[in-house]
Amino acid sequence: MKNSILKALSNNLGYKILALGFAFVLWLMVYNTEDPTRTETMTINVSVINKESVEKLNKYFEIADGAGRITFSITAPRSVHEKLDEADFAAVADMEYLTIDEGGATGTVPIELKCTSSTLGESVKLSTTTKTLHVKLEALMSKQFVISANAVGKVANGHALGAVTITAPNVLKVSGPESVVSKVSAVVATIDVDDMSVNVTDTVVPVLYDSEGKEIDATRLTLSNTTVNISANILKVKEVPITIKPSGNPASGYVITSLLSNPTTIQLKGSATILNSISSIEIPSELVRIEGATEDVKATIDITDYIPYGAELVDKEDATVEITVTIGKIRDKVFSIATENIMVIGLPTDYFIKFVHSSIAVTISGLEEDINILSGSILSGSIDVTGLEEGTHTLSLVLDIDGTKYTYNDVTVSVIMGEEINSGEPGTENPGTENPGTENPGTENPGVEPHESEA
Repeated sequence: MKNSILKALSNNLGYKILALGFAFVLWLMVYNTEDPTRTETMTINVSVINKESVEKLNKYFEIADGAGRITFSITAPRSVHEKLDEADFAAVADMEYLTIDEGGATGTVPIELKCTSSTLGESVKLSTTTKTLHVKLEALMSKQFVISANAVGKVANGHALGAVTITAPNVLKVSGPESVVSKVSAVVATIDVDDMSVNVTDTVVPVLYDSEGKEIDATRLTLSNTTVNISANILKVKEVPITIKPSGNPASGYVITSLLSNPTTIQLKGSATILNSISSIEIPSELVRIEGATEDVKATIDITDYIPYGAELVDKEDATVEITVTIGKIRDKVFSIATENIMVIGLPTDYFIKFVHSSIAVTISGLEEDINILSGSILSGSIDVTGLEEGTHTLSLVLDIDGTKYTYNDVTVSVIMGEEINSGEPGTENPGTENPGTENPGTENPGVEPHESEA
């Protein structure tokens, strides 16, 4: 039996293989000719239309997580499937057909699914299962903000930042979910002025900040403008002194010893033309009154109003100036100056001179702290005998003293001049307490030595 079967199979083996191949080719031809249908799945994004219909309800919607793409089945001939891709289909959710769920926090929108291919659409069948788009809903809020101008960076040396302004638009409307819009506290546009020496203009994106100065993510918000124009003026800088001219005079016996301001100079900014015309900022005299003063006078002044038009302070903290007028008391004191400390000017070489007294009393006036550092031992002066002949003379004494700190009464000195003789007598002998004759010149007091005393 087994042998008969093997014999039957092996008989005409070549014909049998040929027949099998012919059958396969025939089946393939039939298969391709018939083009059988099959079903496959595809996933595409959902498009949303008529969004404004939700805004009319004062609602803001956001597609729920994962709901922005849908998967559906496609039934079509094999040849059609080979030509299809995502671009041939559309999934559209029309927000006019929004159904709001109970509570108002969520909603659904039916999705219309269609094949957009004009040549293949008739051969395609889509799944009939109704698809819906799930959305989250929130109260819609709109608010307008005045855009603040800001600048960053340090301008070039010798310059200062002037006005920074928003040129257009200066108001921004912000719309979106109430939970986000309610956090917006400020809208700021910033321009970079680093190393700038001329005016700058730029187009920048405004940034939203909350009340703590933190930037707010604006991806869920709608802005009336995505960019704004901003400009910054770059001005020249000049340092000028502050001048003070008090009104009135101190009480009798008192003087002004110093006029001080803090700061002593201020920096102004403005155009070069305006700054060149400003040499100082003068404090009006009526603001610093010292009439009858016996002690220091102080004043705190805001100098903003005294800066010429067109200029302004670089640092607004410099607007407050502290003025101090120091008042000092004048003191009189009598000093005894030894005549040996008086220099003689213009004495001929063949003449001698004698002082009538060994010391001179001089009254010197000055501030107490200056008077206290003087003593008769360090005081000196001079007399001029140029052109005088021998005999007794009364001459004015010129003290060697700082005239900016001290004044003194007119003082005269009596001297005796004569020609030198071969007696060995020195030409500048000082007779000490010798009192020739009865002469009492000027303020000298013969017979009584001058001494230091306070007037």
